[in-house]
Amino acid sequence: TVITGKEELERWLDKHSRLFEDAVKRMAWARFQGTWKDRMRERKNMATLIQHTMILADMRGRKRVLMEVNALDRSAKFAAKTPPLQPTGDKTPLSSLSFREAIDDILSRDPKLAEGYREVTRLYNEGHVFALARAAEGNVDDRLAMWRTKEVQKALVEVERAGKGIDEFGEMMQEIGPWSKWYSDVLYRTNISNAVSNGRFAQALDEDVQEVAPALELVGVSDDRERPNHAAAMGFTATAKDPRWSIIRPPLGYNCRHGVNLISKGDLERRGLFKNGEVIPYIPPNFHEAHPDPGFKAGAL
Repeated sequence: TVITGKEELERWLDKHSRLFEDAVKRMAWARFQGTWKDRMRERKNMATLIQHTMILADMRGRKRVLMEVNALDRSAKFAAKTPPLQPTGDKTPLSSLSFREAIDDILSRDPKLAEGYREVTRLYNEGHVFALARAAEGNVDDRLAMWRTKEVQKALVEVERAGKGIDEFGEMMQEIGPWSKWYSDVLYRTNISNAVSNGRFAQALDEDVQEVAPALELVGVSDDRERPNHAAAMGFTATAKDPRWSIIRPPLGYNCRHGVNLISKGDLERRGLFKNGEVIPYIPPNFHEAHPDPGFKAGAL
C-alpha cells in the first residue's frame, strides 16, 4: 500500500521525537548537576542530532518528490530509477539504521540524489547546527530558571541521595513539569518539517521534475484548529521559483499542518493554470492575509 508524504513524515516524526526528548533532558541535567565539560558535550550532542536529522529529512523530502513524480508520470526515465513507495515499517533512519547507513540507503535507491546530498551537507554545516543547539540550550536554561523553586531543589536532593542517573532525573523533571517533552517535540518537528520542505522545493526545481510537475500547491488540514493566516494561503499554486514562496513556504509556524503537493501539467491544464507552456499562479481570495506566525520565519533553517 502506497502512503502519502504527510503520512510518511508523521510516522517518522512520531518514531524519532524521543531522541530529542532525551537530548533535552541531558542538557537540563548538565545545567543542574554537570560540569562545564558536560554542558559542552551535551551541546555538541544536540548539534550532531540536529544535523543528522535535518540532513536525513531534507534528503527524504527530495526522495519523496521523485517518488511522487514517478506516480504522476510512468515514463521509463523515472520508473527505472525510482522504486514505488512502500510503507516505511520499522526500518527507518536513526532507529535500526545508523545515520551513514540511512544516507547510503537513500542514495543507493536513486543516484540522482547524490548531487543534492552534496548541497545538503553544505547547507546544514557545523556552524548552522551549533547555532540551533545553542538556541535550544538557551531555551532549556530559561525554563530551568523557572523551576528553581523549593520543590525542584527538594527533588534534586532526593536524586542525589538516591544516586540516580540521568534517565531517572529526566523522569523526575517530567513529573515536575511537562515542558521538556513539549519543547523537544516542537524543536524536533519544526527543524524536521523545515528540512523536509527545503528538500521538496529544491528537488522540485529539477528539470526532469519540472517536465512532469511544474507547480506546487499549498495544502493542509482545514478545521477549527487551522490558524486564519495559514488558511489564507490554502490553495496557493505556483512554480517552485515563485518569490511568494519565500514568504509563505510551509511550515508557517510551530506545529503547522500544511505542506505542498506537486501539480502535474495535466492537472494544471484542467484548472486553467497552464497556457503556452507557462504556469499561471493561483492566488486565493484572502491571500493578502497569509503570513507566518509572528516571530516565525517561513521556511527558515
